[in-house]
Amino acid sequence: MFERFRTQYQWDPNEEGRNREGFENTLKDHYRGRMKDAREASVNSARKAGHVIAKINANFGILANYNPAEIHRDVWRPRHTGGSIGFEEHRLKLKELMGEDPSIIDLYYKTHLILPPNQRKYILGEIKRRRWIL
Repeated sequence: MFERFRTQYQWDPNEEGRNREGFENTLKDHYRGRMKDAREASVNSARKAGHVIAKINANFGILANYNPAEIHRDVWRPRHTGGSIGFEEHRLKLKELMGEDPSIIDLYYKTHLILPPNQRKYILGEIKRRRWIL
């Protein structure tokens, strides 16, 4: 975002660090309020669709499907988990990779085997033959 911001304004190059820090601090200050507004918009959309949601931070599985107008769905879906990818996102990505709905075992393998991503490779095939290889 700062890169886009700096194309609209000019300043002394010696002030670059301070300007960037000020920009980032301003974003941090406003982020919490903007996300609250986005969650409220999501809850309102879900309620209009007939879902009963008592609190803003409840029923994340439902709210993930009701993104606010200003946030694209691909950005909003994982946002409700604080940036981490939820099981639904893992399931959708695995479904795209496999060409079919993954089983609960597939999801378990995908989410619980602890290896750095650059050291693992998922092999598709029969469930008995599926494994992770180094």
